[in-house]
Amino acid sequence: MRKHLRALLPILLCCGLLAVHSPVSGTGDTAAVISQDRFSAYLDEVYSSCDLENKLDKDVFDYAMIGYFNLKKKDHLKKPSILSIIDYTQPSTRKRFFVLDLSRQKLLFNSLVAHGKNSGENFAKNFSNRPNSKQTSLGFTVTGETYYGKHGLSLRLRGAEDGFNSNNLQRYIVVHGADYASEDFIRQHGRLGRSWGCPALPKDVSKPVIHKIQDGTSLFSFYRDEEYLNSSELLDVDSALDGFSEGMPQSSTRRGAGS
Repeated sequence: MRKHLRALLPILLCCGLLAVHSPVSGTGDTAAVISQDRFSAYLDEVYSSCDLENKLDKDVFDYAMIGYFNLKKKDHLKKPSILSIIDYTQPSTRKRFFVLDLSRQKLLFNSLVAHGKNSGENFAKNFSNRPNSKQTSLGFTVTGETYYGKHGLSLRLRGAEDGFNSNNLQRYIVVHGADYASEDFIRQHGRLGRSWGCPALPKDVSKPVIHKIQDGTSLFSFYRDEEYLNSSELLDVDSALDGFSEGMPQSSTRRGAGS
């Protein structure tokens, strides 16, 4: 049976993702445990190096990395060094948008980001893939090309998950800058303004973020939605482990501290 991360959350939260230490038999099982331990150690290392503690929950980061390795395995990413995460469990007043450089293990951007008008007020609680819903969609997308529209420089997002964000192009769900995604708006209204479903960024960071993440990077929009967590094909742990083992990144601990 295919194992999803959701079924393994107690293990993840207690001792790290798939940190299996129980006795196993057979060479294949031993190899699997080694792979799981290396995967867990790598995720811990990147999370720490990017200084995400107290900014992004570790399990949200782990979900993002599971999907990232599955997208990479499917050869969907032209620029696999960049991973973006939006944590919609956080309020709009928090900087809940993260752009990571995985090759350098560095947090590049940490920004405010708006959600859809019909997803909620300060907290997003309702999500949809339906056209005209004016709600944010969940799951993994792959960034496309840029264009100039009514919001200036904008970035198309191609949904990678049927039923959750596959209508992104039809709905014109794009990354763009907006005046309502600002600290000034928060001071006036106690929350960010809201889009029609787009992840809208503050205008002062939207252009550098868009230029960094455009043309084939992974963007993960997260919420603790039971239907999504239990059915997303990209949260297949076994497949992600295979992808990790096939192209295991060079650990900074192996490169040496301070490099």
